[in-house]
Amino acid sequence: MASIFPQTEVQLCVVHQIRNSLRYIASKDQKAFMADLKPVYRADTKAPAELALDELETKWG
Repeated sequence: MASIFPQTEVQLCVVHQIRNSLRYIASKDQKAFMADLKPVYRADTKAPAELALDELETKWG
């Protein structure tokens, strides 16, 4: 990714990733979004995380 977008900063801290994600969600939807986001960052391996991310994408766009 760095070769394509060399000036991009990658956010590595999960807490900051979540906070940054919530900036784009209406306050009335944040609890529901967080409930749907948890399986992504709590997954034990990459495969279930990707599946949860796909489900999040389907629901929230």
